[in-house]
Amino acid sequence: MTTFTSATYHPDILTVEYAAENGDHFLRSGGTIAWRFNNPGNLRPGSKYTLPIGRGTTKSGEFLIFPTVEAGRTEKKGLLLRKYKDDSIAQMMDLYAPRTENDTDKYLDYITTKSGVGKDAI
Repeated sequence: MTTFTSATYHPDILTVEYAAENGDHFLRSGGTIAWRFNNPGNLRPGSKYTLPIGRGTTKSGEFLIFPTVEAGRTEKKGLLLRKYKDDSIAQMMDLYAPRTENDTDKYLDYITTKSGVGKDAI
């Protein structure tokens, strides 16, 4: 499997160009920021992330680009455990997906329904 070591975002064509040490290039165009950037948490710069290989500035701000979706999930899990470990699910969602940018209640309902865990659980 090709290991991508850097990424460049081309905002004018909504495309991430992934590059590997062996010279291979891979383009990911269109779709959501989460998909295009291998960033399922829509993580932004500024935390203790170790796996990003690039950054891209979009209409919604700057986001990290990861080499694989698995790397993005690993960083998302690390963030949740680091930053929100003492918060209830409801408190975490208010911080993680702020109401000014998201339908936080919809996310909260989804999490509690799928997990069977109450919104006040830590």
